[in-house]
Amino acid sequence: MNVFAFDAQKRIVDVRIAHASPRDPAIGDNELGGYDYHGGGWHVPAAPVPSDGT
Repeated sequence: MNVFAFDAQKRIVDVRIAHASPRDPAIGDNELGGYDYHGGGWHVPAAPVPSDGT
């Protein structure tokens, strides 16, 4: 699933892509280094996600 957000001038200001695949707990957080997830409106868990993905 791809979701695009546009500004008043119809320019893309945010792209969110979701894949229907399980998270790989062996590689740690599946996040972009340095991206401000909280500032971008994404839910940021207070604690690490358990290895079983729940």
